[in-house]
Amino acid sequence: MDYDTQDKRLPTPAGHSPGSVSDIDWMPQSGQVSDAALADVLIESFYSDLYRLGLCVLEDDEQANEAAIRAIQQVVFNRRNYWGDPPLRTWLCSLVLEYARKGSPSKRIRSFAANLKRKHSRQAHGEISEPASQSLGEKLDSLSKREQLYLFFRYILHFSPEQTGKAVGARARRVHAVLNQARLSLHGPWLDLSPEDVDYHLLYLRQIEHAADGFLPENDTHRLKQHLSACHHCRSAAEALLNFESALEQTLNSKWPDPGLSAGRVQALVLEAISRVETRLVHKRFSVSLKETVLVVFFLTLVFGMAKVANIFKPEAVAPAPTRTPTQTPIGLAALKPGSFTYHYYIQPGDTLNLIAEKARVPVEAIRSLNPYSSRAPLSEGSVLILPSPSRLFSVEPPKPGTEAPPLPPLTLESSMEEIMQRIEVSGQLDRSLWVDIWSVQYGPPGYIGPPVQYSQQQIWYRPPSWTRIVMGSGQLTSSAYIINGIVFWKNSDTDEIYGQFDGEIQLDYILQQLAPIALRTEDGTIQVAGMDEVVGRPTLVLDWTPRDGERLIKVWVDTVLGLTLRVQQFSTEDLEFPVYERTVVSLADGIPLSPDIFDPSNRDSQQLGIEETLMSVQDSQPEIILEALPGLAGGRRPPPIKFPPNWFDPVQSEILLDWTGYISQTSGANSIFNIGVYADEYFLGFLELEYPRTGPGQGENMFMDSCNRSPDGRFVVFLAGRSNDPFSELPKLVYWFDLSKPLQLNRDANTLMYGANDFAISPDNRMAYWSCSYQCGLYQLNLETGVTSKIMEYGGYLSNIAWSPVGNFLAVLGYSGTDWAHYKIMVIDVDLGEIVYEGPYDVGKMEVPPDSPTNTWGIDYPSLQTWEKGCLKP
Repeated sequence: MDYDTQDKRLPTPAGHSPGSVSDIDWMPQSGQVSDAALADVLIESFYSDLYRLGLCVLEDDEQANEAAIRAIQQVVFNRRNYWGDPPLRTWLCSLVLEYARKGSPSKRIRSFAANLKRKHSRQAHGEISEPASQSLGEKLDSLSKREQLYLFFRYILHFSPEQTGKAVGARARRVHAVLNQARLSLHGPWLDLSPEDVDYHLLYLRQIEHAADGFLPENDTHRLKQHLSACHHCRSAAEALLNFESALEQTLNSKWPDPGLSAGRVQALVLEAISRVETRLVHKRFSVSLKETVLVVFFLTLVFGMAKVANIFKPEAVAPAPTRTPTQTPIGLAALKPGSFTYHYYIQPGDTLNLIAEKARVPVEAIRSLNPYSSRAPLSEGSVLILPSPSRLFSVEPPKPGTEAPPLPPLTLESSMEEIMQRIEVSGQLDRSLWVDIWSVQYGPPGYIGPPVQYSQQQIWYRPPSWTRIVMGSGQLTSSAYIINGIVFWKNSDTDEIYGQFDGEIQLDYILQQLAPIALRTEDGTIQVAGMDEVVGRPTLVLDWTPRDGERLIKVWVDTVLGLTLRVQQFSTEDLEFPVYERTVVSLADGIPLSPDIFDPSNRDSQQLGIEETLMSVQDSQPEIILEALPGLAGGRRPPPIKFPPNWFDPVQSEILLDWTGYISQTSGANSIFNIGVYADEYFLGFLELEYPRTGPGQGENMFMDSCNRSPDGRFVVFLAGRSNDPFSELPKLVYWFDLSKPLQLNRDANTLMYGANDFAISPDNRMAYWSCSYQCGLYQLNLETGVTSKIMEYGGYLSNIAWSPVGNFLAVLGYSGTDWAHYKIMVIDVDLGEIVYEGPYDVGKMEVPPDSPTNTWGIDYPSLQTWEKGCLKP
């Protein structure tokens, strides 16, 4: 079997050569192609797919035919307005969906009845029918309409997620996520995989699906092919997936079959489409003629009436016309200044023309010149006005000699608190241009030693008095971008869900407030000067601010000249050594000439861009700004200097430190790659490369360390890592470990790839026991010496608080059976036999252990509520 994951091409329409599909996109604009010939080609090439799409969303033959004919009619009628974007096939599909969304009452009633029937069917069969007993067709019927629609686009029309997104009005990654969920719901236990294949199938199946959907880079696709040729388990999983994909495509084609057009049927459809187009054209011409007739009659009536009035009220003498002062004709769009631009403004409740002109900082006449607006006509909420850019954006006059404000003296350790607060106030009204690059890092709760739980980058271009451009994102995700001048009048397509509160008006000094925290007030807590420091080469005054709640300490670095806040660190009172949060400026350019092009939305790509691409696109128009490479973590948890160990050094008995400052790293196919620096005492041992799957259950960018522990002899370090820091999350937590007595190499337990582990403990002889539902829920043990995993016992419930007996032949666990979470039990398990040898009730509220529990004789505190986040640092 061929495991090539090449892109699927669009099928060639019947009767056309492969190259003619793209030629069809330009036929609407061709004067050599008649309406009838265009309709003939469209019906022969696309009608079958459009009819099936209509059948998928409307569930009615007549409605599906109507949707297809209307879509083709629309294209023929509007052919002169089409210029090849989006592709003709995508446009036709979107027209079918537009018709379906409007829907007739009978269609909505049928859809409601079908959904109600499907709901009752699920309720009636959910407890007695296992998913594996359902046919693929039955499972397909149980999916949501959106999932069915996206599967239709993927397997019948062979659209990529990008093409599907354009047709349905959704983002490509959202389409891909829905497809993943639908395929997971369909193929789950239906895939006939052996137990050993289960450990591997999820990760590599997702990679194959990524490749098929076009989300896997070419080099990663090549690496995947090499892996499949060498990995028997993965090859078996790939075969199962390919068989499933073939079966799914057949099932979808049987659910929405091809109508099979005959030559006579094609001719009839062409005649119907052309007849509708001609009828619409005649109606349009008639409508125009009727309007013209009414206007002529009205004009003649008006002239005749005025003549009669003139004869009745004939004046004795004709007064001369008054002489008027000449006024300047409003400047139209063509006369805008070079480099200026226009943008669309959506009218808000309560808007008037004068109010809009005041907010946009442009004359009312300039708005009138760009819009057919009557002074007496009310503004319609939600309608669009074309606004010109304020002229002062492009013509900032230099201050006259002698009018410049004298420079403020820099702050010092002797500055009073009143002077410091006044300087911070002044920074919120900065009158000079500014570019700044800010990194924000949420390190995690006190005592947390894993990678930061959240990080983001924000870059700001500010041009006084009020123009701001913002780009913000995580460095790996797509970015949000805005241009602001009192109102947000431009933003890219990735901003709606994340920062939707920025719609409409916004405070002019909003972004400067990010650098001048107006919440910093003496009445809100205690502030004292802690010393002097430097941030990005600028002198700063360090302030210690303890808010009134007394639960945290905030350190603030204030620029001694500008008063801007260049760094903020927040500490918990539980741990004053390491901050839990930090926001720091990593680059700053003050007073540089900012090009107006930065604030011109016509130069910005409105599609989703990675934050680095967006920043570089801005840099192209502003060569004075040099964007540095994305930094690692800011400065709050800096690693010690690199110092290599001498030959006699033994790291096994040393205290270790895990440094995640380089964790913001690249991705490799379906995996995120994190670099971990390992230190033992003051010596640097090297880096560990951690790969974490970005697809499948728990997909996402961030990773959290759930727990960390050290083997009793200090040799092995074991930790769990997952996409959620919630211990009860269903997202998987994978098992990783490394051996300090050997050259550094990070190992991962393949048994936890699919469902992960939830709790673990290490025995005196370096065996790790953990609870997982990887294949069957139960207890497993991993031999850290050999890397071999074996099952101790199955258990249908939940287990936690695992502990070994002193000899290592018994395990104590706390848990419950089935779903009876209200009744916890302490259980002791014979590891060799895989059997429960003791079981007793445990009162969670009173934390009372039965007096006959064997754990009372083990010399340990059981069940221990201690967290193991720092347990791996010391031997």
